[in-house]
Amino acid sequence: MTEKSLSYRNCDKMIVVEHLSAGYGRKAILSDISLILPSSSLVAVIGRNGTGKSTLIRTLAGLLPPLSGKTSIGGKDIHRMTAAERARLCAFVGTEKIRVPALNCHDLVALGRAPYTGWRGSLTEEDEIAVDRALSLVEMQGFSERYLDSMSDGECQMVSVARAIAQDTPVILLDEPTAFLDFPNRRKTAALLKSIAGQGKTIIYSTHDIDIAMSFSDLVLLVSEDGVLLAPAASPVLRHRMERAFSSGA
Repeated sequence: MTEKSLSYRNCDKMIVVEHLSAGYGRKAILSDISLILPSSSLVAVIGRNGTGKSTLIRTLAGLLPPLSGKTSIGGKDIHRMTAAERARLCAFVGTEKIRVPALNCHDLVALGRAPYTGWRGSLTEEDEIAVDRALSLVEMQGFSERYLDSMSDGECQMVSVARAIAQDTPVILLDEPTAFLDFPNRRKTAALLKSIAGQGKTIIYSTHDIDIAMSFSDLVLLVSEDGVLLAPAASPVLRHRMERAFSSGA
């Protein structure tokens, strides 16, 4: 179910989800979801553990095939694209810890430029500028030559976010991007994502930080046993549904 709101109903429809059911194998975790996610927006996906937040993020990113329905980005069905086509439209950051020996921060972020470098993978001056800018945005420019296996989980997570920024796609999806960060850095990361979304991108991220989600997000997508609700953070309907979803007896 989607709450109607004039504040975003008539915006550009960057992502359109139509009757989407998602899960693993034949088991549906989410059923018959229809949503419109506009460009230039930061969308927080919240809900209790096991409700399907990660499943939804990965399905929207094209990493999991839908059980039914479809997801369109810029009018194109994400699940009918090649991997190369998706990589130019959508960047994804997961929760997996990246600990590749002899891989430094610069090289990981440079992987975000792969959709544009061709089979040789040679970085142009433009690519290098994009890598440096992404590292600077997450305040990791001093870590460029540091190896990932010598860094903390939080530092590696920020480098993964930089890789998605360097990919320069209209859509960025992140699964728990602040999971390994302390409170000040969780807020700083949310503010960064808000700023990037304001530059014309659609950014969707799952989080357990409810206060941060409500403070920084343009829209909140609540996933619960009652279904899915997309609404502005200030929506009374959203607040009511959140109380029900997160109450001890829910």
